[in-house]
Amino acid sequence: GWPAIEAMCRKLGTELDEWQAGVGRLMFSKTKDGKYATTVGGVGMSLPRQVGKTHLVGYAVFAACILNPGITVIWTAHHTRTANETLRAMQGMAQRQKVAPYVLRILTSNEQKGVEFHNNSRILFGARSDGFGRGFAGVDVLVIDEAQILRERDLDAMLPTLNAATAEAGGLAIFMGTPPTPSDPSEAFRRMRDDALSGEADDLVWVECGADPTADPDDRKQWAK
Repeated sequence: GWPAIEAMCRKLGTELDEWQAGVGRLMFSKTKDGKYATTVGGVGMSLPRQVGKTHLVGYAVFAACILNPGITVIWTAHHTRTANETLRAMQGMAQRQKVAPYVLRILTSNEQKGVEFHNNSRILFGARSDGFGRGFAGVDVLVIDEAQILRERDLDAMLPTLNAATAEAGGLAIFMGTPPTPSDPSEAFRRMRDDALSGEADDLVWVECGADPTADPDDRKQWAK
């Protein structure tokens, strides 16, 4: 599914770095029957801050909404502040000259925050700490931001929303976060990583960027890595 998404991103006025395109290709990969390859396991990204993961996923879901009429994207962050910051970034994206013609309206009420498109697709934003992300029916894409702060029980409450996905390729779960601190409740993120590195999981993508465990902090090659 990536070529069409990438082409639409270009049409919307954005070019992606090579690594972003590589992640996108994995994210929207499909099996021979046309279903998303990661429908069950999801797409996990453990990346440093400020590298462009929100830019990648934001434009990708905008493109997916435009290309697939009537789909629903739920975007959750753990903290209300993060959810609001992402919403503001997406509002700015929706108002760009090449994107605005596709947008019906921007939702800013306390009850509903997000972006609605002319083709009945929509992206809704909220914080998991406020209970957002549960109880929706027919979610096609579930974006879990700050995924390093996610308990298994919270994930279990949200994943069923993908069961009634309307998109032909099925539901898509995207987990993006930074490497967790020792105090983060990161059960779900760590389990995804373990499943990926063990080789046992055949239905998930795991993308991780970071220095080697024994790296010298002054080694410039490690900075790039």
